[in-house]
Amino acid sequence: MRYIGVSNIVFEYENNRFVEVKDMYDIPEYEISIDTAITKNSMLDEIASRDNVYGEEAEYLSYKLFESNIVQIVDYNFTLDGLSRLKIPT
Repeated sequence: MRYIGVSNIVFEYENNRFVEVKDMYDIPEYEISIDTAITKNSMLDEIASRDNVYGEEAEYLSYKLFESNIVQIVDYNFTLDGLSRLKIPT
């Protein structure tokens, strides 16, 4: 539901095949409060619910972790595998 207001863009990429993606939007700037260690198998919702991050049942805040670390996540093909630390926004 977070991106429901973001319009779709349709483009042709090969052999008359089309892809529909969400339009781009500015990544929000968050104030970074801590930097935490992660392992290769870490998942954003698990990290968000840690006591030293947002606390129990805070999986819904994992989008903040994604948006504040988007450049590094994209560099590693949308995985956390290459990351050893993650910036945690307030």
